[in-house]
This record gives sequence, C-alpha cells and structure tokens, in this order.
Amino acid sequence: DTKVQILKSRTIALAAVNRLRLYDNAEFIGEQAGTLEERKLRAAANLSSKLKVERSGLSYVIAITFESPSAAMSARVANVIAEEFIKQDLQSRIIATQSATAFLQRRVDELRSEVLRDEQAVQSYRAANNLLSKTPENLSEIDAIATINTELAEARAEAAASNRRSSGSAQ
Repeated sequence: DTKVQILKSRTIALAAVNRLRLYDNAEFIGEQAGTLEERKLRAAANLSSKLKVERSGLSYVIAITFESPSAAMSARVANVIAEEFIKQDLQSRIIATQSATAFLQRRVDELRSEVLRDEQAVQSYRAANNLLSKTPENLSEIDAIATINTELAEARAEAAASNRRSSGSAQ
C-alpha cells in the first residue's frame, strides 16, 4: 500500500530524525562519531529498522509502532512519524492544488482571448454584411423589424390558408 510505504520511507525517517534531533542520541547512532550527515543517515537507518507500519486488517487505519527501551521514546517517534507523514501529505496536496490552479488560470486566460477574438470576428462579419446588432441605440429599430417580420409571417400564413380554401372550393 502506498501510504504504508511512504510512512516507512527514508524521507519521513530523516524528517523525524531532524525533528527529534536523533542524530545526537546514542540509541540511534551508537558510539560512532562522524559528520552530521553520516549521523543523520545512521539514525534514520536505525529508526527504520525498529519502525513497524502496517494496515489494520482491511480498514484504512494504519498502525505505527516503534521499538525502544524507553516507552516515552517509542511513543514520541511513532507520533512524529505520523505527524511528518501528515505534514508531507498536506504539502504535496498544496503543490498539486497550486499546479491545478495555475493550469486552470492559464486555460481561462486562453478561453478569454478566444472569446474576444471570436466576438471581434462576429462584429466584423456584421459590419461587412450590413447586419444589425442589438445595442441600446438601435433597440427600437430591431424590435420594429421583429414585429414587422412577425406580421409578415402571419400574413403569409393567412394567404396560404386562403389559397388552400379557394383551391379546395374550386374542385
């Protein structure tokens, strides 16, 4: 399972080592000296070897246990491992959200440009073909044309009906 593997990862172990300063703790580094980086890596390896992470049955609950002669140290390490996992999971979600937000903003900007370009093309077409567009200045003219078109359609329908009646009575 992915979350179990992440909890067991070197990244989480190193984060716990740094947070708890286990690189200065003889239980984790032994009596060996070395550079700070060497002590951190040794402490992380030691921590990982005593860390147990497993899913509880078929549930989504994950049990984290750490073996140490000190019950307090066991609890602290297990809790810090869980907290570091949550912190890193949250950070990765924030990064994913920021990435998605940036992508969506770019797409909105692209679509906005397309709409403006298309609106300009429509205006150019209307101007080139002497078509009216509905604006506050010519609203009454457009409404008048619409009314005339409606009346013309009604007159044509009446004429067609009259022609059908007269053709039907002539037979």
